[in-house]
Amino acid sequence: MKTLRQDAGLSQSELARALDIAESTVRNWDQGRSIPTLSALEYPHLLKLLNCSPEELANAAAQSKILFEQKQAAKGKKGSGSS
Repeated sequence: MKTLRQDAGLSQSELARALDIAESTVRNWDQGRSIPTLSALEYPHLLKLLNCSPEELANAAAQSKILFEQKQAAKGKKGSGSS
């Protein structure tokens, strides 16, 4: 998600303002903590802002989510190492 946003030349705050959502929501998308869940009216606007297809958005969101889960799993392994 972050790459799509950056490729579109938008900061987190700019994208949040354009969609009238909290900047923390965009930050969570970038980090893979959540995926965009927008109304039927907001979704096409997001695609236009990011200059991407629905498939590209879905792939980027899925990739962000996978990376986030991998980071969380790695943190869990570090924390359970020595007891």
